[in-house]
Amino acid sequence: MLQTIRDKLTGWVAIVIFIFIGLAFALWGIDLGGANVNYAAKVNGEDISLNDFRLQQQNQMARYAQFYPDGIPAEVEDRLRQNLLDSLIREELLSQQAQALNYRVGDLAIAEAIQGTPSFQVDGEFSMDLYRARLVANGLNPAGYEASMRKSLRNAQLQSGIAGSTFVTPDELQRYVALQDQQREAAWAIIPAQAFVEQVQVSEEAIVAEYEANPQDYQSPETVSVQYLLLPRDVGESSVQISDEELSDYYDQERAIGRFGGVEERRARHILVAVDGDTDDASARELAEAALARINEGEDFATLAGELSDDPGSRSQGGDLGFADPDIYVPPFKEALLNLEPGQVAGPIRTQFGYHIIRLEEVSDASDKSLADVRDELMAELRASKEEEIFFRRADELRDFAFEAFNELDSVAQRMGLEAMSLAGITRTGGPGIAATREFRDEAFSDPVLLDSENSGPILLDEGVVVLRVTDHQVSDLLPLDDVRARIRGDLARVEAESLAAEQGRAAVEQGRARGQLASEDLPEVAVFSEARLIGRNEVGISPDLLAAVFSAPAKSGDEAYVNGLSLTNGDYAAYAVLSVQPGDVNSLTAEERDQRRRQLASRIGGLELAAYVDRLRSEASVIVNEEQLE
Repeated sequence: MLQTIRDKLTGWVAIVIFIFIGLAFALWGIDLGGANVNYAAKVNGEDISLNDFRLQQQNQMARYAQFYPDGIPAEVEDRLRQNLLDSLIREELLSQQAQALNYRVGDLAIAEAIQGTPSFQVDGEFSMDLYRARLVANGLNPAGYEASMRKSLRNAQLQSGIAGSTFVTPDELQRYVALQDQQREAAWAIIPAQAFVEQVQVSEEAIVAEYEANPQDYQSPETVSVQYLLLPRDVGESSVQISDEELSDYYDQERAIGRFGGVEERRARHILVAVDGDTDDASARELAEAALARINEGEDFATLAGELSDDPGSRSQGGDLGFADPDIYVPPFKEALLNLEPGQVAGPIRTQFGYHIIRLEEVSDASDKSLADVRDELMAELRASKEEEIFFRRADELRDFAFEAFNELDSVAQRMGLEAMSLAGITRTGGPGIAATREFRDEAFSDPVLLDSENSGPILLDEGVVVLRVTDHQVSDLLPLDDVRARIRGDLARVEAESLAAEQGRAAVEQGRARGQLASEDLPEVAVFSEARLIGRNEVGISPDLLAAVFSAPAKSGDEAYVNGLSLTNGDYAAYAVLSVQPGDVNSLTAEERDQRRRQLASRIGGLELAAYVDRLRSEASVIVNEEQLE
């Protein structure tokens, strides 16, 4: 991996990178008998790996399965699949654009991101052993992982340059605060549907009519039981041996292609005077020149940076940007930095962010790393590579043995030394344990496996490779009326109760409009009335449906309140009255609060600008989606 994971690193820009281990990598094009076209999509001719897409989708489905005990609905699964594909296409578009614009990421930035990843920490401190173990456990090697990290950080640079360059004018801030901090004086009443359930009488005729009219709603789920074999990913872990000769040869091979060539990095400090809605160009330059004059008079650079710099990522570090490859900086900053000797200061330097005063602190050694420096790293890579070879060789054996056995797996389990396991109650939309993954279920319900009783082909999952066979199949069927009578009665009673609650609620709204206000005496006894008070957009303890309605209502006219009502998502009815509207006032905020709101608005605008930028890239790109393989 990198020469070292440095302690107490300082950042250049505060970029948050979320790293999901096991999600971001394909399995290097290994074919386990699947489709010949091994891509999910092509973006300007560059492949998005089908294996990568499937691994991420499996992990995504596993996370969502906990929210859907009866199985993830097909429409939700389809939406998640499309969102994932759009996300991968977006990342590839940004990556290609970042490369075209010559964005680069130095080793320090990668080291900092790895060190800050919670998955690689023990008691809050980075652990090299845990880092290597995590990669090996997920079939990854440091070189590949760090290459992906470099790509992610490069994309983050591009996104930061677009979204982070937004500034907010005072008028925009005032309008934003006026809306965001707006308060409305409102009264409301909740009429609970449950209060009317006991008044509802559901006849047997109504139950039978519902049962006969909607038989599709009262079906037992189609289920299968399966026997399966799992070849775990760590199947070769205990048998791998690496000789010193192999290690030396691998080092020579990697060194020959320039992998261990050092990159000169420079450690700099800077003071940024931002050009934004509060400071125009001329004023910013004047402030930067004044800071430079104080430095030239002997004042401490780090102290001044903490006092004057507008860069929140380095201000608390005395402007220290840490060691970095100069190529990561924007061109004017890079050029100035390369022309400095340690201890020298340059500025003011104009960039898209404002004016910089730059001081070069140190220049790192760019010599090659020795075998001793990278021994542990290369050993882990070779071990992971050999374990991977064993895994896929054994996976090929599993595929062949399952094919030969045709419709039984006991002999396959014996030949492979694997345990035959069973699962029951698997539906087309969900299942226990490993059956929560769509690929497992799709194979179980495929025609050759379900109808012809054949063994499945190999299924590549996070856990390893699986083959299965169906041992029992229960078709969907109409449940007996006795089994669903209570459920139908409850459903019909609830529907009628909601109708009664809405009927009384609408009557109260009409009386409120006649009065010009919402009054408790106009409400049914079961209503829960809340007296008028000021509420904000983020008020807690109020139904989101009701809160949205209150803040969508027109401002009241004259002395009369605006009175209306709505049925809530849970079936209750809400009547409400808006008595007054009070806009937020930017002048009531502290300087710190104004800065916070300015950043919030800039972030929102920046997000919209970034989305528009990506939309333009996609409209100009050639994007081919492999729909057949994504079904």
